[in-house]
Amino acid sequence: RYRYIYAGVAWTPDVARHGKEDDNLNVLVLPADMLEREDAYAIVEAWLLAGFKGGRYADRLRMVDSI
Repeated sequence: RYRYIYAGVAWTPDVARHGKEDDNLNVLVLPADMLEREDAYAIVEAWLLAGFKGGRYADRLRMVDSI
């Protein structure tokens, strides 16, 4: 566990977007054996375009980082 490093596996664009918005994922993990190239591009694009919501989600991350 490293502070301020948030990694998550995304297998669809929606999962990637929600991971960034809700959990501020800054490391995206793709299951290469489950994806076609076009799907991987769509997932990365969704993740890059998403923004962190902050608010209560930021409070939750502060609690995690204080451990």
